[in-house]
Amino acid sequence: MAKIKEIRNRIKSVKATHKITRTMEMVAAGRMKRAMDRMVEARPFVDGFADVVGELVSGDLPDHDLLATRKEPKREAVVIMSSNRGLCGAFNTNLVRKGLDVIRAARAEGREVEIFTVGKKVTSLLRFQGETIDEPAEMPDRPSFADAVALCDKLVARFTASDGERVDRVTVVSAKYETALRQPPTSQQVLPIAPPESDTPTLATDATIYSPERAEILAKLLPLYLRSAVFQAFLETSCSEQVARRNAMKSATENAEEMTKNLTRNLNKARQAQITSELAEIVGGAQALE
Repeated sequence: MAKIKEIRNRIKSVKATHKITRTMEMVAAGRMKRAMDRMVEARPFVDGFADVVGELVSGDLPDHDLLATRKEPKREAVVIMSSNRGLCGAFNTNLVRKGLDVIRAARAEGREVEIFTVGKKVTSLLRFQGETIDEPAEMPDRPSFADAVALCDKLVARFTASDGERVDRVTVVSAKYETALRQPPTSQQVLPIAPPESDTPTLATDATIYSPERAEILAKLLPLYLRSAVFQAFLETSCSEQVARRNAMKSATENAEEMTKNLTRNLNKARQAQITSELAEIVGGAQALE
């Protein structure tokens, strides 16, 4: 009897967990759809922007602070993005692991590293690893362009600062949405801005006439291009988080359903064994009375 009661309690607990994971799966699916729509809408703009900037900086690089490459970089800022909440599988762990790889590679080449984090999970995990966070921040539930602007302003200020406080390189570690089952962590150097690679042939030539001058156009476009690239990293990470959480909750829901079936099967076996035992006792008692 005690075993049957224990199995029933476990079934009740698993069903309660099933309701929670199923609800969280549905919530994550709704958020995933909205985040994916925003990400997909932004991608053509960022890709087109990259083509334009690639044409403008083709050939000899014009003189601009955001294009300045330091021959011997001494300090690097690493921005690592993650989610604020868990229950999304290995999503945050993979981002932290990628960020640590970038940090260790920079230190191995003799550069000091300043760590910027976006997301509570990466902040707590890196602190657990003994790292010092210079600029912690939270990942917005619905990232906006203003969030990217605020982060870029900090990075540009550090990149163009005097020698004592200047960083010579900025790398962003974020998630890249590829498919519903694959959102790998990626690293991208955002400062100094490297000429974007494009599959389309460039239309600019030495005889191309720019009005206003190319340097003046770049002075307006480069800060906007940097902000757009960082904003896309926000959107990709936010969308990947919801996809990973939806997949994790879907897997948990399926596991709860399978566990309920197994426990119900075990309960039926225990009840059958109890009934058989009681019948045997009744029959045995009747035979003893005879």
